[in-house]
Amino acid sequence: MRIKILKENLIKKILMLFVILFCQMSENTFPRELKNIQYKVQKKDTLLGILKKYSLKPIYGKNGSLVEILKLNPHKINTKGNLIYPGEILTLPLKKEIENNSLNNNNNNSNSTINSEAKKIPEYYKYNGNLKNIEKLPSSHVYIIYKVRKNDMISVLLQKYKSFPIYGKKGTLSETLDLNPKKKPTKGDLIFPNELITLPISIEVLNQLSENEKKSLKVIYFNEKQKSHEEISYSEFLETKKVEIPPLPLPETLKEEKFISKKTLPTKIKLFIKTKDKKIFLNWIRKENVVLRYEIKKSINKDNDFITFENNFFGNKIIDYEVYLGKIYYYQVIGYDKHGKKYESNIEKIQLPPSYIKNITINIEDNSAVFTWDKSESQTELTYDIYRSNFEHKGYILLKNNLTIPNFSDKTIKPDSFYFYKIKAIDKEKNATESSPIKFYSFPEEVKLTTYLKKDYVYLEWNKNLRNNLSSYDLFRSKENENNYELIQANIKNYFTRDYSIQKNQTYYYKLIAKNPSSVKKESNKVEVKTSFDDLFLQITEQDKSIKIYWNKFHGLSNISYNILKKDNVNSEFKLVRENFRSNIFEDFNIEKGNEYFYKVTTIFNDDIIESNIVNIKLKPKTIENIKLSIVDKKSVKIEWENTKSNVFTKYNILKSYDLNKNFNLLKENVEGNFFLDTNIKEGNIIYYKITSENNSGSISESSIYKIIIPPPAPKWKKAQLQNKEIYLEWEQLDSKLPIIYEIYRSIGNTDNMSFFTEITNSENYIDSHISPDTDYFYTIKAKIEKLKSDFSDIVSVTSHLSKNIPSTIQFGIGVSYFKLQEYNKNSDSYAALNSAASTNQYVSLYQNWSEDFKSYFGLGLIYFDLLDSPVYTINQREAFLPYIQFGVSWKLYYSLLVEYKNIFQRDIYYQSQVNSVSKTMEDNYILVDNHYLNIGYDFLEKNNLHLYGKVGYIFSVPNFYNYSQFGNGYLAEIELQQQLKNYALGLKIFYSNKTTNTDNVVSTTTENGVLLNLTLDLGLL
Repeated sequence: MRIKILKENLIKKILMLFVILFCQMSENTFPRELKNIQYKVQKKDTLLGILKKYSLKPIYGKNGSLVEILKLNPHKINTKGNLIYPGEILTLPLKKEIENNSLNNNNNNSNSTINSEAKKIPEYYKYNGNLKNIEKLPSSHVYIIYKVRKNDMISVLLQKYKSFPIYGKKGTLSETLDLNPKKKPTKGDLIFPNELITLPISIEVLNQLSENEKKSLKVIYFNEKQKSHEEISYSEFLETKKVEIPPLPLPETLKEEKFISKKTLPTKIKLFIKTKDKKIFLNWIRKENVVLRYEIKKSINKDNDFITFENNFFGNKIIDYEVYLGKIYYYQVIGYDKHGKKYESNIEKIQLPPSYIKNITINIEDNSAVFTWDKSESQTELTYDIYRSNFEHKGYILLKNNLTIPNFSDKTIKPDSFYFYKIKAIDKEKNATESSPIKFYSFPEEVKLTTYLKKDYVYLEWNKNLRNNLSSYDLFRSKENENNYELIQANIKNYFTRDYSIQKNQTYYYKLIAKNPSSVKKESNKVEVKTSFDDLFLQITEQDKSIKIYWNKFHGLSNISYNILKKDNVNSEFKLVRENFRSNIFEDFNIEKGNEYFYKVTTIFNDDIIESNIVNIKLKPKTIENIKLSIVDKKSVKIEWENTKSNVFTKYNILKSYDLNKNFNLLKENVEGNFFLDTNIKEGNIIYYKITSENNSGSISESSIYKIIIPPPAPKWKKAQLQNKEIYLEWEQLDSKLPIIYEIYRSIGNTDNMSFFTEITNSENYIDSHISPDTDYFYTIKAKIEKLKSDFSDIVSVTSHLSKNIPSTIQFGIGVSYFKLQEYNKNSDSYAALNSAASTNQYVSLYQNWSEDFKSYFGLGLIYFDLLDSPVYTINQREAFLPYIQFGVSWKLYYSLLVEYKNIFQRDIYYQSQVNSVSKTMEDNYILVDNHYLNIGYDFLEKNNLHLYGKVGYIFSVPNFYNYSQFGNGYLAEIELQQQLKNYALGLKIFYSNKTTNTDNVVSTTTENGVLLNLTLDLGLL
């Protein structure tokens, strides 16, 4: 049986050996079915571990899987596969049965999902850049491979990825072209969609890109050991951090030439700013050469509201274009190093010049050039300077400076001239903005037109302009009346002309209008001409000091003589004034202004007497002279003058103005008599008057301008009050354009002794700081313009602040104290503690306040001492009266500090225990003690003469009339509240003291705490 079993086992083993032999033969005879797959290397992976993991056996040998892997991954041959990196993709040979079994059986294992992971790995384009130029960069930067999109440009991409500076020999654009040499011919301007280019980018900017952008980018990884380049995804970059790549030498702002430890990093960035051409230029300096990323912040408020207007900036210069003239800006630069450490610069303030001067207008008013413009914008106070020149680009002189309002009147211009003006706006920091030159033509010169009737035309001439030939002239003519003028000649450049378009026996009226290149016009006088060519036709005009008559030569004859006749009344007879006059022009100087005259001319021709027409003229009225102005009751102006004599009706009109040479208004028309009372006046102003004389033909003469200064009214009070130990006075502003001086009169205590105190100019308020406490002050004011003064104002009174201390006072005090006595008997070497009941303290003291901050006092006091029973000792004498004398001084120092010295000489009590007697007793003993206090205090509340003092002090005790071996020491703490009123003060004091008295037999330590009330009265009231 046993043999049978052994045979069966032997047969089974032989069969198994045949099966194994067959498998080995089949493995060596038939080829293996392999399938290559991609595997992503994980952290801590080794090539041997990967082969064992997927049963890729045999591993070693000529036919081993290790040899096959190196054939499939030729870039690993140099290191024999010993150097692999996380994220690296390896091609693996895998047996079919292992693929079907091992991989499917380990789907839950994250490392076994090789196929699924391989599918997720993006298939990148091959990098064709100039990899030879890639060098090691600072750890803060990498290179990326970017797929070009539509409308992309390299310079725009560099700006987008903040790779600054872009331009220049060391700029990132030049480096990018080195890395992409195919783009050099077009300087990077020609790139195509889907084209791959290499760009430098900082890691920080890379991390801030959108997720879609990150997925579309590749990061170039430089393998230093293999000296080869690899392309990895952004996610692999995050996992491996194998990013020490970038390019050619970077700009100086990105270099990191040496490692700088945290201890040597700069602690401050020095910021400089300046402004030019409506821009602000910022640059900053680093003390150490370190790569920093910067944030540039600005604000219009130094303390807060800083905003970041540039982030992730790597240069050290920047220009801020988004600024506005007239504004104040604050700037700060904050840098971050590669460790994330923060560096702050100084905060710099800059004031931009005022905004441009706009809407400048120039108008002619009363022979002056009046300028107006829009106010410039600025956050500080502005003034304006006005400059003028006869040339556009040179020779400017300052006309007026420190103007505070945007208008100016140039009264120095001359007629028929041109000028160039500039306006400069200047702020408080002396920043200035200047306008462009403004060309301006002044007004034309006065034009005086004269006419002469010739044989068949009218000759017109006017005064010649000797300054410049800037004006041209338009000639207007009216027929039969003086209203419907028509232009008959335009743009005349000479100073004479002729009118040939006239008709016989007509009346013509002429006027001339001068105009300059700015179309400023000035009209001449009007001249009348009557035409008659065959008869003796007489015409008449008024000259400054004469009457001129002229006529046409009778029939053009030149050898004929004329007689000239004249009268001054329509009903009187003509009188001969000139006989046998040969000319046809005659001037009569024997005239009086304001009268009417009649003329005619006769001649003899062929024994016939030929008479001209009769002409008359009403001369301008005489000018009123010697006008007298006087003030009546300070509220009216009396105007007096002498009326002129004339044979023509004349009326007088009074005109009034508060501005010299302009804005005259009619005050009274056709005044009867020779005086007028003006009751509607503004006090405190200059009033200008003039009188016009007007005859019934409308001719007007004006007097000279006369002025009078009206005294100001008495000022009216607005405020008179106490402010912070000063008296503030304010009164209403007077309606006046003149400088006003206010005289302030003051009296102390009553109104009997009002005296001049001070005066101020052009201000309606005053602060009187020269006052003493607890005093009544009375004030009144006078206003003065030139030498004219107003009446006194009403009297106001103000009481000054309360004094810190009443000068001489008496103080009464009463309080309650509790004592605790610690008695040490030297003889028996024993201690005893005794407590008192409520013991009263009353005193009276005299205070002398030498100044606001120094006082002294002297007083007397009495303490009623009441000791409680002791459960241990029998006390025979529990009550005692302890009188004292005190003297002290007090100084108030700066910052509310107080120093006080006090000396109290008092009768004191101490107890000595008698322990050898039948019963324990306490024997009372009296002693005189000289206590010296030195206190330091502080005034915590100093408002409206309410004070809260806190004091601490040292006590030095000297017992008298006993033999003693030591002085006593102690300390004091107290709080005192005091209210100072006008004539008295109230006070409350809470205190605690501890002092020691040394005698021959006893060392007595007395603790006292209590409260005191005091009342202080002014000695003047007693």
